[in-house]
Amino acid sequence: MNNAKDLIEFHEGRRLHAYRDSLGFWTIGIGRLIDARKGAKLPDHILEQLSPAVQREFDALAGLPMTTTKWPAARISNEQVDELYAADFEEHCRECDEVISWVKELDPVRQAVLYDMYFNMRRRLLDFKNTLAFMRAKKWADASSNMLRSKWAVQVGKRATRLAEMVRTGEWPKR
Repeated sequence: MNNAKDLIEFHEGRRLHAYRDSLGFWTIGIGRLIDARKGAKLPDHILEQLSPAVQREFDALAGLPMTTTKWPAARISNEQVDELYAADFEEHCRECDEVISWVKELDPVRQAVLYDMYFNMRRRLLDFKNTLAFMRAKKWADASSNMLRSKWAVQVGKRATRLAEMVRTGEWPKR
């Protein structure tokens, strides 16, 4: 792993069927939120490529009990996953660049950490005021330890440990 796009895919995973993320929201592909409770869904141009039967499976997601953790019938292709991820990655990085104006001043490894965290949390990353301040001041050990003391670190486990180590060392992880 030596770029942000691969790092995020490693952390998010790639799934062709709908599944519930760690917070219980329907997701597909590489971290693409499709849960109607969050105002999200597959884009129309992707839905239109699916058979009517599969489209109905996506419509059914909203009514499934919380105990249902995956729904293999609601499925897309690898090509569709790639298309969604390319758009999502570009959008998330652009947004991160806008809200954290100094992100481009970081080395590629630490920049990838912020892109990964933004992909995972969106604007909730801005709640990491101390971590971001430490990163901006290039206080890598402080930023790293601060990341690991968060509720987010408990929720994402090894992802947080890996990203914190990347911040501390400035090195890409060994798989």
